[in-house]
Amino acid sequence: MADEDQDKSQKTEQPTAHRIEKAREKGQVAVSKELGNWFAFLAFLIIFYFMIPSAFSKLSTLLSVFIANAGTLDISGSLFGGLINQTLLSILIYLTAPALILIVFGIASSLSQTQFLISFESIKPSFEKISLMKGLKKIFSVKSLVELLKNVLKLVAVATISIIVVWPEIDTLLAMSRGEIGTFLSSLQSLFIRLIIAVFSNLTFLALLDYGYQKFNYIRDLMMSHQEIKEEMKEIEGDPHVKSRQRRLRSERNRQRIAKDVPEATVVITNPTHFAIALKYDHNSTNAPIVVAKGADYLAKRIREIAKEHGVPLYENPPLARTLYDNLEVGQEIPYEYYEAVAKIIRHVMNLGKTA
Repeated sequence: MADEDQDKSQKTEQPTAHRIEKAREKGQVAVSKELGNWFAFLAFLIIFYFMIPSAFSKLSTLLSVFIANAGTLDISGSLFGGLINQTLLSILIYLTAPALILIVFGIASSLSQTQFLISFESIKPSFEKISLMKGLKKIFSVKSLVELLKNVLKLVAVATISIIVVWPEIDTLLAMSRGEIGTFLSSLQSLFIRLIIAVFSNLTFLALLDYGYQKFNYIRDLMMSHQEIKEEMKEIEGDPHVKSRQRRLRSERNRQRIAKDVPEATVVITNPTHFAIALKYDHNSTNAPIVVAKGADYLAKRIREIAKEHGVPLYENPPLARTLYDNLEVGQEIPYEYYEAVAKIIRHVMNLGKTA
């Protein structure tokens, strides 16, 4: 226990995106039971308000037909068969629709918290999951105590709200119960609606509070030590999938930069096939030419294609192209030792432009 406390005290850093993603892959996400209960309660309210009155009305009408024609209805006739079919169909509809609503709201509850997470890691068979000691620890853990306190708090809150809403109206309801039944039922319905709204508002507050707590608890459980962050960085840097993704991103950035900068180049020096380096020179400036793009193989081919499309001159000089490619980076000015060779090419290109 002391080792666990010491280990937790060292975990002072927020979890990285990689650690959170790994936890998600194992099915570990912040899930609030109260938010799930809120969705279920909302589904029951919709069923109760929109479907039950309609179902009672429809079934009452069908029952009235049976009762009104009980003495004359021919049970072997087509009318009776039609009524039976209609009744069974109505019952099926009024049973299926609530079930579908509960399923939809159950899915909505899950997706709102897990963001479309599908993981089978948590249901894999494991001997650790049937450990007696771990089971006892879960029963007597802080989380279990918190869940118990939440349930007690919820019951107390609902009971308190019910008393606050109903108690002031008891005398009025008792007086109305001795009067006209319609007025009494109308008042009872109004009180019931106010009670439902109050309880629903309370459950909404508790659900949001619990979800915030679960999110906080989830992040706290994933907290990392400095050593864990260092080890994770080493793992990520050595991950071939991560390296491959990084290469793809670099390649994509290079292609985008080439498409943007090559059209503005003064000349493209080529190998002619394996290397290409695009230089930009502003004759109004005292600065040396700048490398705006460079590439080998496929990228070299792409640079040549873009240069041709935009009328940028191509100049074949294999030794210089290879030397500039190996020694210069994009954005770097031409060093002094290459001035003469590069200046000769730029003068040649500019003279061609004047001749044209």
